[in-house]
Amino acid sequence: MLFTKKTLAKTSQPSMGCFSEVLARGFEFLSESFAMASVSEYRLAASDRILIIDDDPTAREALAVAVVSAGFDPVPFEDAETALAQTEGQAFCLAFVDVNLPHMSGLDLAPILQKDERVLDVIFMSSRGTFDHLLTAIKLGAYDYLRKPFRPSELNLLFKRYTERVGFRRSVAEAEQRHQDLIQSLPLLVYTLDQNLELKFINRSCRTMLGVEPEAAMGTGQWLLSRVHLDDQDMVRSALRAAMDSDQPCFLECRLMHGNGHVVHGILQSLPGAAPDHDNSGNTRRSLEGIFVDITDRVILERALVQNEKLKTLGAVSAEVAHEVRNPLMSIAGFARRLSNSDPDRPEVGIILRESKRLEQLLARIGNYLRPMRAQQRPVDLNTVVLDCVAMLQPELNDGQVWAGLDLDRSLPEIRTDADGVAQVFINLVRNGIAALEPGQALHVKTFASGANVIVEFRNPLRPGQVINPEHLFLPFDEGGQHFGLPVSYRMIKNMGGLLAFMNEPGQAVFTVSLPRGHGHASLEPPEDEAALEENGHCFEDASPALTRRRFDHLLERALKSAVTQSKPLSLILVDVDHFTEFARFTTHQDMGSALNRIGHALDQALGDPCRLLGRHSIQEYVALLPGTDAHGAERIAERMRATVANLAIPYNGDPSRILTVSLGGVSVAPAAEIQGRDLVEEANRSLYLAKQKGRNAVHVSVGISLGAPGPGL
Repeated sequence: MLFTKKTLAKTSQPSMGCFSEVLARGFEFLSESFAMASVSEYRLAASDRILIIDDDPTAREALAVAVVSAGFDPVPFEDAETALAQTEGQAFCLAFVDVNLPHMSGLDLAPILQKDERVLDVIFMSSRGTFDHLLTAIKLGAYDYLRKPFRPSELNLLFKRYTERVGFRRSVAEAEQRHQDLIQSLPLLVYTLDQNLELKFINRSCRTMLGVEPEAAMGTGQWLLSRVHLDDQDMVRSALRAAMDSDQPCFLECRLMHGNGHVVHGILQSLPGAAPDHDNSGNTRRSLEGIFVDITDRVILERALVQNEKLKTLGAVSAEVAHEVRNPLMSIAGFARRLSNSDPDRPEVGIILRESKRLEQLLARIGNYLRPMRAQQRPVDLNTVVLDCVAMLQPELNDGQVWAGLDLDRSLPEIRTDADGVAQVFINLVRNGIAALEPGQALHVKTFASGANVIVEFRNPLRPGQVINPEHLFLPFDEGGQHFGLPVSYRMIKNMGGLLAFMNEPGQAVFTVSLPRGHGHASLEPPEDEAALEENGHCFEDASPALTRRRFDHLLERALKSAVTQSKPLSLILVDVDHFTEFARFTTHQDMGSALNRIGHALDQALGDPCRLLGRHSIQEYVALLPGTDAHGAERIAERMRATVANLAIPYNGDPSRILTVSLGGVSVAPAAEIQGRDLVEEANRSLYLAKQKGRNAVHVSVGISLGAPGPGL
């Protein structure tokens, strides 16, 4: 029987008989006791229910009256079996369980109720309970123990304590949630390691700081150590192990590797030792908690400040040296010329003049290095600058039988800086890399964003045993050699508010250009006519991973020359959206653009290798460039591209039974000097026609091209 206030009001009438009179008297008695406290004080929620299991009907129903008066809904049962059967899948905030139930003891019933989370707390009741019963109840985790017959004041106090306890629980849960939200939203890594230095917990900052999802990180053993820069791993492992063993916190500066491959500078700190726990066998298990703070921006700023101070010191010293040397130099050279005129047969005079001229050139080089530079700011896409510089130096790459690998971040933001100055710096760095490469080697150029900076990285292999001294690299005294224009580049980037840095990595020389995302250095002058500078353009289509038509055609010609030089195959795939004209006729411009962008992203994802490039050929056509890929590989990639688009299941004009598909035509060639980019496109167009002839949503790849053959109209 489910008791409510309405049913209790009915049972208080005299016509209900003896049992009803007892129940009514009990209701009046208990109501008077609970009248001293507001009913709302005990109510947690309108749906709070309390389970009552007692084989004594008088005690059971009197307790139900008290429960209703306290603001809860009672659900009474007389035996354990019925209660278990009829409450399966239900939830109760509290249960009153008689210890001495028939067939099943209340002490045996309580663990069952709590095991399946049917009941949060249990209060045992007994009229003849023993001290052993009380101890057993405590061991079972009972909330309280109530002796029958109970007094109203006891119930009043019990409900009040229970309500306070629930309030405490709620406060603790809210505090834990706030703590969890705080930990997850902190702009630093928070981690926990076990005694084997394996990751047990890491917060969501892992995603933004290192480009890795927390779930993936926690599923990879010693993930934190694997992310530490190779040169710092031994130091970090030793520090963490010492902190684990001694309970003394560690504090060190180290580098972690981002998922995209760039370096994240930071401070790794462990917190004072957490209390050890124990496993099921009683063995002690230790853990280590700590944080990692990203200081990449600070490191860049500190290096820029050091760079600035170096330039100031160098400027002061160089100006003084140039002044002090120039005066006696002019005297020496002047007298040497006179001596040469009067006695031309003395070879020593020629040596004096030649060395004086060399010293004069050195002074001029110092003067040029220190002379102020004018610059104009404008919006610049660094990806475009990189592509233009590499394209301009392609003949030098071909002559050296080396190549440039580009890994450009397509989401790289524009910055305001001096485009011409940046281009000059990039050209110097590419030429420096070309000079350092052996035939067949590659210069790798990578762009990415990090914090408040946009970074371009130039990486080339070092010769065996070669070591470069960074302290001397950017000084203006080199008379030639491999370091083309590095001192000037160093100063130009500094004037733009950025940093040109160099690092020796194992077998690698790495130059890093860091430029601020903001408006650059205050000394840079704004452009007089910003509209006139728009020819700089963008490298990629808006909202699409595809290169613009102009950029792709440019790269295609470069790829052909490179393939001829390296004698490697080259493939090109033309992609056309099937039935696009009909699709465009019955859809909005916005939906059409969204569908094409989704297809573009899918095609780019299917290419996989960043050296394979996707471009926009027309409104509904894409084109893919596959360096070093033969016909078999091109056909496999084209099929993957076709399937990836089909899996998008983009509905055709709102009809889910029809989806947008693509047809792909490809060509694979062993390039020759007479082959041009348009020849490849025409041959791919013929293959696309054959793919369409198969019924669309198909692939056709041809080998070689027929120069001068007309292309079919699609």
